[in-house]
Amino acid sequence: MNLLKFVFSKDDRRISFIHCMIFAIILMVVLHILGRHTNPRQDNYQSRYIDEDYDEGIKKRFPGMLIIGVQKCGTQALAMFLQLHPKLKRAGNGEIHFFDRPEKFNKGLDFYKSLMPETDYTEIAFEKTPAYFDMADPREIHKMNKNVKIVIIFCDPVKRSVSAFDHRRDHGVFPENSSFIDLALDGDKVNTSCDIIYRGIYIEALQKYHNYFNEDQFLYIDQESFKTDPVKILRNVEQFLNITPFFKNSQFYFNETVGQFCIEPTYIYTSPRLDQQSGCMFSNKYRKHLPLEPHVEKKLIDFYNPLNKKLYQFTGIKYSWM
Repeated sequence: MNLLKFVFSKDDRRISFIHCMIFAIILMVVLHILGRHTNPRQDNYQSRYIDEDYDEGIKKRFPGMLIIGVQKCGTQALAMFLQLHPKLKRAGNGEIHFFDRPEKFNKGLDFYKSLMPETDYTEIAFEKTPAYFDMADPREIHKMNKNVKIVIIFCDPVKRSVSAFDHRRDHGVFPENSSFIDLALDGDKVNTSCDIIYRGIYIEALQKYHNYFNEDQFLYIDQESFKTDPVKILRNVEQFLNITPFFKNSQFYFNETVGQFCIEPTYIYTSPRLDQQSGCMFSNKYRKHLPLEPHVEKKLIDFYNPLNKKLYQFTGIKYSWM
Protein backbone atom coordinates (compact mmCIF):
# COMPACT_ATOMS: atom_id res chain seq x y z
CA MET A 1 0.00 0.00 0.00
CA ASN A 2 1.34 3.40 -0.91
CA LEU A 3 1.26 5.17 2.46
CA LEU A 4 1.08 8.73 1.11
CA LYS A 5 -1.78 7.93 -1.25
CA PHE A 6 -3.60 6.18 1.58
CA VAL A 7 -3.19 9.01 4.10
CA PHE A 8 -4.43 11.64 1.68
CA SER A 9 -7.31 9.57 0.35
CA LYS A 10 -10.86 10.19 1.51
CA ASP A 11 -12.14 6.72 2.33
CA ASP A 12 -13.21 5.45 5.73
CA ARG A 13 -10.11 3.31 6.10
CA ARG A 14 -8.00 6.47 6.11
CA ILE A 15 -10.14 7.97 8.87
CA SER A 16 -9.80 4.85 11.02
CA PHE A 17 -6.06 4.69 10.34
CA ILE A 18 -5.64 8.30 11.41
CA HIS A 19 -7.60 7.61 14.62
CA CYS A 20 -5.12 4.84 15.41
CA MET A 21 -2.14 7.08 14.70
CA ILE A 22 -3.55 9.91 16.80
CA PHE A 23 -4.10 7.55 19.74
CA ALA A 24 -0.54 6.23 19.43
CA ILE A 25 0.86 9.77 19.43
CA ILE A 26 -1.26 10.73 22.44
CA LEU A 27 -0.01 7.66 24.29
CA MET A 28 3.63 8.60 23.65
CA VAL A 29 3.00 12.17 24.78
CA VAL A 30 1.25 11.02 27.97
CA LEU A 31 4.07 8.65 28.89
CA HIS A 32 6.59 11.41 28.20
CA ILE A 33 4.71 13.87 30.40
CA LEU A 34 4.35 11.36 33.22
CA GLY A 35 8.05 10.66 33.01
CA ARG A 36 9.10 14.32 33.11
CA HIS A 37 6.60 15.78 35.54
CA THR A 38 7.41 13.76 38.61
CA ASN A 39 6.42 15.72 41.68
CA PRO A 40 9.49 15.83 44.01
CA ARG A 41 7.17 15.75 47.01
CA GLN A 42 6.03 12.29 45.97
CA ASP A 43 9.49 10.85 46.58
CA ASN A 44 8.86 11.12 50.34
CA TYR A 45 5.75 8.97 50.22
CA GLN A 46 7.55 5.69 50.83
CA SER A 47 8.26 6.55 54.46
CA ARG A 48 4.83 8.12 54.81
CA TYR A 49 3.19 4.93 53.57
CA ILE A 50 5.05 2.86 56.13
CA ASP A 51 4.52 5.34 58.97
CA GLU A 52 0.88 6.18 58.33
CA ASP A 53 -0.85 3.37 56.50
CA TYR A 54 -0.14 0.69 59.08
CA ASP A 55 -1.51 2.76 61.95
CA GLU A 56 -4.65 1.55 63.65
CA GLY A 57 -7.92 3.35 63.16
CA ILE A 58 -10.23 3.82 60.21
CA LYS A 59 -8.90 6.17 57.55
CA LYS A 60 -7.96 6.51 53.91
CA ARG A 61 -4.87 4.56 52.94
CA PHE A 62 -2.99 3.90 49.73
CA PRO A 63 -4.11 0.75 47.93
CA GLY A 64 -2.44 -2.46 48.93
CA MET A 65 -3.55 -4.12 45.70
CA LEU A 66 -3.97 -2.92 42.13
CA ILE A 67 -5.64 -4.63 39.18
CA ILE A 68 -3.59 -3.05 36.41
CA GLY A 69 -4.80 -4.93 33.35
CA VAL A 70 -5.26 -6.06 30.79
CA GLN A 71 -7.82 -3.89 29.01
CA LYS A 72 -10.77 -5.95 27.68
CA CYS A 73 -9.69 -9.06 29.57
CA GLY A 74 -12.31 -9.10 32.32
CA THR A 75 -10.90 -6.69 34.91
CA GLN A 76 -14.33 -5.29 35.77
CA ALA A 77 -15.86 -8.68 36.54
CA LEU A 78 -12.83 -9.61 38.63
CA ALA A 79 -13.01 -6.37 40.62
CA MET A 80 -16.75 -6.66 41.20
CA PHE A 81 -16.46 -10.23 42.44
CA LEU A 82 -13.60 -9.27 44.76
CA GLN A 83 -15.74 -6.52 46.27
CA LEU A 84 -17.75 -9.23 48.02
CA HIS A 85 -14.83 -9.96 50.34
CA PRO A 86 -15.23 -8.11 53.66
CA LYS A 87 -11.51 -7.37 53.86
CA LEU A 88 -11.28 -5.82 50.39
CA LYS A 89 -12.48 -2.25 49.88
CA ARG A 90 -12.61 -0.92 46.35
CA ALA A 91 -12.04 2.70 45.35
CA GLY A 92 -15.13 3.70 43.38
CA ASN A 93 -17.08 1.54 40.97
CA GLY A 94 -15.17 2.33 37.80
CA GLU A 95 -11.57 3.18 36.99
CA ILE A 96 -9.42 5.73 38.83
CA HIS A 97 -6.92 6.56 36.04
CA PHE A 98 -4.51 8.38 38.35
CA PHE A 99 -1.19 7.04 37.08
CA ASP A 100 -2.04 7.22 33.37
CA ARG A 101 -3.65 10.68 33.12
CA PRO A 102 -1.45 13.75 33.72
CA GLU A 103 -4.38 15.94 34.75
CA LYS A 104 -4.94 13.63 37.74
CA PHE A 105 -1.35 12.58 38.36
CA ASN A 106 -0.17 16.17 38.68
CA LYS A 107 -2.56 16.70 41.59
CA GLY A 108 -0.23 14.54 43.66
CA LEU A 109 -0.51 11.50 45.86
CA ASP A 110 -2.54 13.26 48.54
CA PHE A 111 -5.24 13.62 45.91
CA TYR A 112 -4.86 9.95 44.99
CA LYS A 113 -5.24 8.88 48.61
CA SER A 114 -8.38 11.02 48.88
CA LEU A 115 -9.97 8.76 46.25
CA MET A 116 -9.46 5.66 48.37
CA PRO A 117 -12.08 4.12 50.69
CA GLU A 118 -11.66 4.31 54.44
CA THR A 119 -10.19 1.12 55.87
CA ASP A 120 -8.68 -0.17 59.07
CA TYR A 121 -5.19 -1.64 59.05
CA THR A 122 -6.50 -5.19 58.58
CA GLU A 123 -8.37 -4.28 55.39
CA ILE A 124 -6.97 -3.74 51.90
CA ALA A 125 -7.99 -0.86 49.68
CA PHE A 126 -7.76 -1.62 45.98
CA GLU A 127 -8.58 -0.16 42.62
CA LYS A 128 -8.61 -1.37 39.06
CA THR A 129 -7.44 0.64 36.08
CA PRO A 130 -6.35 -1.58 33.17
CA ALA A 131 -4.66 1.35 31.46
CA TYR A 132 -1.93 1.17 34.11
CA PHE A 133 -0.52 -1.95 32.48
CA ASP A 134 0.72 -0.23 29.36
CA MET A 135 0.00 3.50 29.79
CA ALA A 136 1.42 4.25 33.26
CA ASP A 137 4.96 4.55 34.57
CA PRO A 138 5.61 1.65 36.99
CA ARG A 139 8.20 3.79 38.75
CA GLU A 140 5.49 6.15 39.99
CA ILE A 141 3.38 3.28 41.30
CA HIS A 142 6.46 2.00 43.12
CA LYS A 143 6.92 5.42 44.73
CA MET A 144 3.34 5.26 45.98
CA ASN A 145 3.75 1.82 47.57
CA LYS A 146 6.78 -0.34 46.88
CA ASN A 147 5.00 -3.29 48.52
CA VAL A 148 1.77 -3.09 46.53
CA LYS A 149 0.36 -6.37 45.21
CA ILE A 150 -0.31 -6.37 41.47
CA VAL A 151 -2.97 -8.47 39.76
CA ILE A 152 -3.00 -8.92 35.99
CA ILE A 153 -5.61 -10.88 34.06
CA PHE A 154 -4.44 -11.95 30.60
CA CYS A 155 -6.60 -13.05 27.68
CA ASP A 156 -6.19 -14.20 24.10
CA PRO A 157 -4.66 -11.14 22.39
CA VAL A 158 -6.45 -11.90 19.11
CA LYS A 159 -9.87 -11.93 20.79
CA ARG A 160 -8.82 -8.94 22.88
CA SER A 161 -8.08 -6.92 19.74
CA VAL A 162 -11.60 -7.56 18.41
CA SER A 163 -13.16 -6.66 21.75
CA ALA A 164 -11.11 -3.46 21.93
CA PHE A 165 -12.14 -2.53 18.40
CA ASP A 166 -15.84 -3.02 19.16
CA HIS A 167 -15.47 -1.05 22.39
CA ARG A 168 -13.78 1.90 20.68
CA ARG A 169 -16.25 1.94 17.82
CA ASP A 170 -19.20 1.82 20.23
CA HIS A 171 -17.73 4.79 22.10
CA GLY A 172 -17.15 6.82 18.95
CA VAL A 173 -13.35 6.61 18.92
CA PHE A 174 -13.54 4.82 15.58
CA PRO A 175 -16.18 5.76 12.98
CA GLU A 176 -19.31 3.61 13.10
CA ASN A 177 -18.58 2.09 9.70
CA SER A 178 -14.95 1.27 10.57
CA SER A 179 -13.59 -2.09 9.51
CA PHE A 180 -11.50 -4.18 11.89
CA ILE A 181 -9.40 -5.45 9.00
CA ASP A 182 -8.52 -1.95 7.83
CA LEU A 183 -7.24 -1.09 11.30
CA ALA A 184 -5.58 -4.36 12.24
CA LEU A 185 -3.77 -4.85 8.94
CA ASP A 186 -1.62 -2.55 6.88
CA GLY A 187 -1.57 -4.31 3.56
CA ASP A 188 -0.17 -7.78 4.21
CA LYS A 189 1.32 -6.85 7.58
CA VAL A 190 -0.15 -6.51 11.05
CA ASN A 191 -0.59 -2.83 11.92
CA THR A 192 1.41 -2.56 15.13
CA SER A 193 0.88 1.21 15.27
CA CYS A 194 -2.78 0.74 16.20
CA ASP A 195 -3.52 0.37 19.91
CA ILE A 196 -5.97 -2.49 19.43
CA ILE A 197 -2.96 -4.49 18.24
CA TYR A 198 0.01 -3.28 20.26
CA ARG A 199 -1.82 -3.42 23.58
CA GLY A 200 -1.89 -7.19 23.10
CA ILE A 201 1.91 -7.33 23.21
CA TYR A 202 1.86 -8.22 26.90
CA ILE A 203 5.49 -9.12 27.46
CA GLU A 204 6.85 -5.63 26.82
CA ALA A 205 4.64 -3.92 29.40
CA LEU A 206 5.12 -6.70 31.95
CA GLN A 207 8.91 -6.49 31.77
CA LYS A 208 8.77 -2.78 32.63
CA TYR A 209 6.92 -3.57 35.86
CA HIS A 210 9.49 -6.17 36.78
CA ASN A 211 12.13 -3.46 36.78
CA TYR A 212 10.50 -2.11 39.95
CA PHE A 213 8.58 -4.95 41.63
CA ASN A 214 9.52 -8.44 42.80
CA GLU A 215 8.01 -11.55 41.27
CA ASP A 216 6.12 -12.40 44.47
CA GLN A 217 4.19 -9.13 44.11
CA PHE A 218 2.46 -10.34 40.94
CA LEU A 219 -0.52 -12.59 40.45
CA TYR A 220 -1.26 -13.62 36.86
CA ILE A 221 -4.74 -14.79 35.94
CA ASP A 222 -5.95 -16.59 32.83
CA GLN A 223 -9.26 -15.03 31.78
CA GLU A 224 -10.59 -18.36 30.53
CA SER A 225 -9.89 -19.97 33.91
CA PHE A 226 -11.67 -17.09 35.62
CA LYS A 227 -14.68 -17.52 33.33
CA THR A 228 -15.01 -21.25 33.94
CA ASP A 229 -14.15 -21.38 37.65
CA PRO A 230 -14.26 -17.92 39.24
CA VAL A 231 -14.19 -19.20 42.81
CA LYS A 232 -10.90 -21.01 42.26
CA ILE A 233 -9.35 -17.80 40.95
CA LEU A 234 -10.83 -15.69 43.75
CA ARG A 235 -9.34 -18.09 46.29
CA ASN A 236 -5.99 -17.68 44.56
CA VAL A 237 -6.33 -13.93 45.10
CA GLU A 238 -7.11 -14.51 48.79
CA GLN A 239 -3.95 -16.58 49.19
CA PHE A 240 -1.94 -14.03 47.24
CA LEU A 241 -3.11 -11.23 49.56
CA ASN A 242 -2.95 -13.43 52.68
CA ILE A 243 -6.51 -12.59 53.72
CA THR A 244 -9.16 -14.72 55.40
CA PRO A 245 -10.83 -17.28 53.08
CA PHE A 246 -14.31 -16.09 52.19
CA PHE A 247 -15.29 -17.08 48.66
CA LYS A 248 -17.46 -20.13 48.01
CA ASN A 249 -19.39 -21.55 45.08
CA SER A 250 -22.79 -20.64 46.52
CA GLN A 251 -22.01 -16.94 46.05
CA PHE A 252 -22.11 -17.26 42.26
CA TYR A 253 -24.23 -18.90 39.59
CA PHE A 254 -23.98 -19.41 35.85
CA ASN A 255 -26.39 -17.10 34.04
CA GLU A 256 -27.57 -18.78 30.83
CA THR A 257 -28.68 -15.47 29.29
CA VAL A 258 -25.28 -13.79 29.38
CA GLY A 259 -23.28 -17.02 29.30
CA GLN A 260 -21.14 -16.00 32.29
CA PHE A 261 -21.00 -16.41 36.04
CA CYS A 262 -22.81 -13.71 38.01
CA ILE A 263 -23.26 -12.90 41.69
CA GLU A 264 -25.97 -14.95 43.39
CA PRO A 265 -28.83 -12.50 44.21
CA THR A 266 -28.50 -13.10 47.97
CA TYR A 267 -25.04 -11.50 47.86
CA ILE A 268 -25.77 -8.58 45.53
CA TYR A 269 -24.47 -5.24 46.78
CA THR A 270 -25.43 -1.76 45.60
CA SER A 271 -23.46 -0.67 42.55
CA PRO A 272 -24.39 1.37 39.48
CA ARG A 273 -22.54 -1.20 37.37
CA LEU A 274 -24.36 -4.23 38.72
CA ASP A 275 -27.87 -5.32 37.79
CA GLN A 276 -29.66 -5.49 41.13
CA GLN A 277 -31.94 -8.31 39.98
CA SER A 278 -29.61 -10.71 38.21
CA GLY A 279 -26.29 -9.94 39.88
CA CYS A 280 -24.71 -9.59 36.43
CA MET A 281 -23.01 -6.61 34.89
CA PHE A 282 -24.99 -4.76 32.28
CA SER A 283 -25.39 -6.18 28.77
CA ASN A 284 -22.65 -4.09 27.11
CA LYS A 285 -20.12 -6.12 29.10
CA TYR A 286 -21.28 -9.33 27.42
CA ARG A 287 -21.37 -8.19 23.81
CA LYS A 288 -20.94 -10.85 21.16
CA HIS A 289 -18.19 -10.31 18.62
CA LEU A 290 -18.33 -11.27 14.97
CA PRO A 291 -15.83 -13.97 13.99
CA LEU A 292 -12.76 -12.91 12.05
CA GLU A 293 -12.15 -14.00 8.51
CA PRO A 294 -9.85 -17.04 8.64
CA HIS A 295 -6.92 -15.38 6.84
CA VAL A 296 -7.06 -12.36 9.18
CA GLU A 297 -7.26 -14.54 12.27
CA LYS A 298 -4.30 -16.62 11.09
CA LYS A 299 -2.21 -13.53 10.42
CA LEU A 300 -2.87 -12.23 13.94
CA ILE A 301 -2.23 -15.63 15.52
CA ASP A 302 1.09 -15.86 13.67
CA PHE A 303 1.97 -12.35 14.85
CA TYR A 304 1.19 -12.96 18.52
CA ASN A 305 2.50 -16.54 18.83
CA PRO A 306 6.19 -15.66 19.39
CA LEU A 307 5.16 -12.89 21.79
CA ASN A 308 2.93 -15.30 23.70
CA LYS A 309 5.83 -17.73 23.90
CA LYS A 310 7.96 -15.01 25.52
CA LEU A 311 5.16 -14.35 28.01
CA TYR A 312 5.05 -18.06 28.87
CA GLN A 313 8.81 -18.18 29.34
CA PHE A 314 8.73 -15.07 31.51
CA THR A 315 5.82 -16.01 33.79
CA GLY A 316 6.14 -19.79 33.70
CA ILE A 317 2.42 -20.06 32.97
CA LYS A 318 1.01 -21.60 29.82
CA TYR A 319 -2.30 -19.86 29.32
CA SER A 320 -5.28 -21.70 27.86
CA TRP A 321 -5.21 -19.65 24.66
CA MET A 322 -1.58 -20.42 23.85
